[in-house]
Formats: sequence, structure tokens, C-alpha cells
Amino acid sequence: MTSNLSELGLSALHSLNTDDQIQLLDVVDTLRAQGLSDFAALPQLIVCGDQSSGKSSVLAALSDLPFPRKDNLCTRFATEVILRRSEKSSISVKIAPGQDRPPAIKERLEQFQHAIKSRDDFPRLFEKAKDAMGFASALNAISSDVLRIEITGPSHPQLTIVDLPGLIHSENATQTAQDVELVSKLVRQYMSNSRSIILAVISGKNDFPNQAVSSRAREFDPDGRRTLGIITKPDTLPPCSQSEAAFISLARNEQVHLELGWHVVKNIDSDTEGTDATRSRDQEESHYFKESNFKTLPSWMVGISSLRQRLSKVLFKQIQIELPGLITDINSEMHSCQAELTKLGSVRHTVEEQRLFLVDLSQRFRSVCLNAISGSYDQDFFDEGLSISAQEKRLRAVVRNLEMNFKNSIYQMGSKWTIVSDEARDLSEQTRETAVDHVLKVLKSSRGCELPGLPSSRLVGILFREYSAPWAGMARQHVSDVWDAVRRFLERTLQYLTTSDVCDSLLRLWFDPLLTEALNNANQKLGELLLVHKREPMTTNHYFYDTAHRLKQERMNTSLEISLKNQITRLGSIEAKDLPAVLAAANEATEVDMDRAAAEDALDDMRAYYKGSFHLIAAENEEKKSIRDALTRKLTVLNAGATTCQVYAARQSALLDEQDDHESNDTVSEKASDDETSNTSSPEQIKADDIDDAIVHETEPIEDPDEDFRPLKSKKGKKKSSKSRDFAEWSEI
Repeated sequence: MTSNLSELGLSALHSLNTDDQIQLLDVVDTLRAQGLSDFAALPQLIVCGDQSSGKSSVLAALSDLPFPRKDNLCTRFATEVILRRSEKSSISVKIAPGQDRPPAIKERLEQFQHAIKSRDDFPRLFEKAKDAMGFASALNAISSDVLRIEITGPSHPQLTIVDLPGLIHSENATQTAQDVELVSKLVRQYMSNSRSIILAVISGKNDFPNQAVSSRAREFDPDGRRTLGIITKPDTLPPCSQSEAAFISLARNEQVHLELGWHVVKNIDSDTEGTDATRSRDQEESHYFKESNFKTLPSWMVGISSLRQRLSKVLFKQIQIELPGLITDINSEMHSCQAELTKLGSVRHTVEEQRLFLVDLSQRFRSVCLNAISGSYDQDFFDEGLSISAQEKRLRAVVRNLEMNFKNSIYQMGSKWTIVSDEARDLSEQTRETAVDHVLKVLKSSRGCELPGLPSSRLVGILFREYSAPWAGMARQHVSDVWDAVRRFLERTLQYLTTSDVCDSLLRLWFDPLLTEALNNANQKLGELLLVHKREPMTTNHYFYDTAHRLKQERMNTSLEISLKNQITRLGSIEAKDLPAVLAAANEATEVDMDRAAAEDALDDMRAYYKGSFHLIAAENEEKKSIRDALTRKLTVLNAGATTCQVYAARQSALLDEQDDHESNDTVSEKASDDETSNTSSPEQIKADDIDDAIVHETEPIEDPDEDFRPLKSKKGKKKSSKSRDFAEWSEI
């Protein structure tokens, strides 16, 4: 399919290139040749417009290729003209199947070929491409396939010009609603490329506001920075008419402002198509703009020749502007690609490769977990910001915040009711007098062998269990919240480190069973802790005595103060000689019956015990802190030791292999000598040899997920446990 381009009449393309632009355009050409356009948007020219607006005629005039441009024939698919510089001149044609094509049709379309030797081959090319895409007739539907024409030569520009199907306003007898949607989607796809230069073709046959391309261009280029308006068919406007004046004003950038401006071209008559007509079109167009009212426009704004020069400058500037952003996009894609490759891991066809993959994954997983637990958030995994996903990765912070929230909740809402000095506003509040009345009822219903006027520990326990009733539900919810936080952290960690299928398999086969077991154990321990508070209260903590004594003293002082104030109010003034009588009267006023005194003391004892127990369940005492520090230090030492042992084991394995190679010749000689005296070996010797050979040479698959993922593991004839999982289940990971 190699052709001489000079014979095809493609000299017009030379206007799109200057010596000053070659170096920069070579960069884009190299990127496109490397296939980068499949992963990043590259600068290109796209021709957009309504049906029969003259798009194909503009593209034909720009490229000197005879694109179909009859008035009753509309483009049915996108056509990309890829222009590249090469030492050899050639034209190649292929079809890029749409994403919605079935695999069999995709394969057939990818094999499409058509040789082009002259200009007359182009109409047959489009007919052949149309048949390959499955068009039953010229009026068939729009195709999502792309016809790509690649032109290479030593002096051609490096850019891409795309002719898109004309925008359809509404369905009709020959075009369905599906055609309208497909064309709109295809045009949007090309226009959305921020590096595409939109050549918005506006026909003089229709009022500008009524043409769909104008709204599409404003949608994807609202500031008009990368759109160049092209007015076609100016000769169809009545001379000196209002419509002609409106289009001249539009061309002057007075009605719709575009930073790239407007341009006017005269289309060639589709009935006079041919080589001679193409060669004379520039002359005919030049004569028209000299004689018509469009002669008031500057010469650089009219005609196809000046349009080629404008596009050359526009494309060159576009590349200059977009190249830094393109570099950023390439780096971003490289980072994403490398991250995906890291997630995929190494190739793992064999058992050993699968084991090494899991070992590598476990090491990276362990590193992230240790940092998350210790609160060291320097790894890339720990995103900056306040998003939910970023916060969930910082496990230490999440758990500490949950602990603080739990402590505050227990402190503020842990009691069934609170004692207030004023009038109670709801059922969660009680005055001191109401609370004592309630305790008095409980005291009378639970009398035992206690002395009159003294509260029993049983009574304090009954009151405490009632008062602390919300604790159980709040504690279970806290355990569930921490469990959920750990589960979300593990899932996000695995999603970051590996692919979704491996993540799902590890969660389903490994982590979820362990997490469920951990949750059950935590709830069991919580039940044991809560069970202690269901028994009769018993404590040797001095905090209980200090708090109970303080509460009783405050109660007595308050009661005595009230009585003294009443006595002083009654007597008016008090002298020193009256003080004994006043104190006696005050003490007499504070005396109550023995049951109520016991109820008062029981209420104070319960509140004191509650505060001590609150610190026990919601806080961390010094003993727990010291145990935590000791366990943390121990875990650090064990982790370091495990790493050292793994390295040592790998080295020992290598030494054993080397030693086995040195001793192999001696072993063969000894066996040959033994065969002269005996043709058989003892069963014990054979078994020992087999075991030695297995120890040195064999490694067994990971049969039990409860065992560590070690790179080397000796096989000593151990029977497979009935509880172990089959390795095939793990090989799916």
C-alpha cells in the first residue's frame, strides 16, 4: 500500500508546516508513533458541524483528499487522517472497531485493508469501509467504528485531522433516535479532549443560533479558547441581505467571541468534483472573496490557503501550551500503571512463585500495619486530607478517637439517671429526694441481716446494676465500632497493595474468619468484665472510700448549713452564749429515721462505687499501661528475630544445596560399592535417604493458612491435617 504522494496531489499539506515548527512537531509525532495517543490526549484538529454543513469539503480542501461531500450524502462514521513524517511515502488504511462491537466482528474489522494508488481510489475506499462496517445502504445508521487513514512522507506535517459525522437535530425517516444519540456521543468524545482544536463549521445556509455545533462547542469550550469558527457556503447568502451582514459580523468576532477567531471558506461544488476542479478551487475562491461583500474582511480571514497557515500557527501554539500538561499526564499515567503492576505482583504460575507472591504481599502488608498501629503516617498509603477514606487508613488515630468517644459517652450518658439540684425535666433526671425515696423502696424490699440504719453491700450492688444498666450496650457498641474500623482498615490496605480479586479472596478466606473469631473473643472478654459488676460490690481501692466519705460529708454539711440558716433566721441574731443551743437544735433538725439514713448512705456508696468502676471500664490504669508497654517491646523484639531467622533460613538452604552438590559424587560411589555386596538396601536406609532428600530439595505448598507464609519449609512426611485448606483454594489468590 505504498504510494507516491506527489501523484495524489497532496501539495496543500505543505502549508501546514514550517521549519520553525519541525522540532516541536517531531515530539508529538514521536509520541503518537509510540502509541501514546491510546493513553493520553494529543493535539489534533477535529472538524465538527451539522449535517451537510460543508465539513467534509473543508477537510478535503485542507488535506487534498477527495472526501465524500455530496449534499445528499452524509458521513456515517468518524474518519481520522493521521499525518506523519517518514523517509518513505505511503498511505495505510485501517478500521478501529467501536467498543460495542462483538469480538468476532472486531477481529474482522481489524483485518480490513485497502490499497490506494490514486485519487480515484478514495471514493471506493469509503464505500468498501462502509460495507465492512455493515451498512446495508447509503442511508443506514451511524457507526461507532473509526476509519483511520495514515499518510507518511518526508515533508508532511505531523498532526491529526478528524472528520466527524454531522450532528443530527432530530430523528426522521432515514435516521433513528439511536443514530441521533450515537452521533452526539461520538462528537462529545472528541470535543471533550482538552487538547483538540475544534473546527466548528457553520453553514451560511442556516441561521447561526439554529446550528447544533455552536452549543456543543460552548459546552466543551465555554471560554472559546480552543475553538476556531469556520463559515462555509457564503455564496448561498443573498448579496446585501441582512443574513449576509449577520455572517460578516460573525466572521469579525462581533457576535460570538472566539480567541482563535473566525474564518470564511467557499466550498467547491460537489457536482464538479475531480482533479481539475480541486486544482482550480483556490483560484475560484480567491476571485469570489475579491468580488463579494466579504471583501471587507482581512485576507488572512478568508480562503482555504490562509486557513492552512492559521491552522499551522494554531496547532503549533496549542502544542506549546499543552506540552507541559501532557508531561504531567504521562507521569501520572506512569505512576498509576506502576501502582497497578505492583498490585498485580510478579508472575505466579508455579507453587513457588505463588508462595513468593504471598510472602512479598505479607511483608508489605506488615509494614503498613506496623506504621498504622504505631501512628507513623509517612508512607504514601496514608493520604493527607480530611476525607473519610484518608482518615480510615490512620488506624491508631481512629481507635484512639473511638476510645475517647466511648469514655465521654460513658461519662455523660452511662448512668440510667442523674441527680439534679433543681426540678427534674425528664425521666433521665431525678432530684436527691426522689432518688432517696427510690432507694428506700429498694431497701425495704431487700432487707437482710444488716443492722438498722446501715446499708448492705447487696443493696449497693442492686442500685449499682440499675444505675449502670446502659454500660453493657455502650460497651458492646464500642467493641463493634473498633472491629468495624479494623475491618475497613484491612480492606483499604489490601485494596492499596493488591488487585481486587486477591483482596476479596484474602478477606473471604483468611481475614474475615480471623476477624469474626476476634470479635467473638472480644465480646466474650467484655462479658467477663461486665459479669464482675453483676456481683456484690467488692473493692479495696482507696478511691471508693475517699469518694464515699466526701459525698457523705458534703451531704451532712449541706443539711447542717440549711438547719443553721433556719435557726439564725428564727432567732435573728446569735451571741456566743447561744451557740451550743443553736448547734443542738440544728443537729436535732438533721436527724431522720434509720431507714432513710441507710438509704442516704447507700445512695452515696453506690455513686462512689460507680465512679470507681467507671474508671475501671473506660480508662486505662497504670498496670495496664505497663503491660501494654512491655508487650509492645516484646513484639518488636520478636518481629526483628523473625526477620533474622528468615534470612538465616534462606542462607542455610543455599549452603545445604551447595553441600549436597559436593557430596553427590561420593554418595554415588558409596552406593555403587554397596551394590556389589547387596542388591537391595534396607528399608530404613531408603526411608532416611528419602527424608534427607526431601529436607534438602523439596518445599511443600501452603496447605494450612494458619501457618506463616515462609519462603522455605521442610517437608518431613507430615500428614495433611483434616482441618487444613487445600492449596488449590489459595492458588486462586
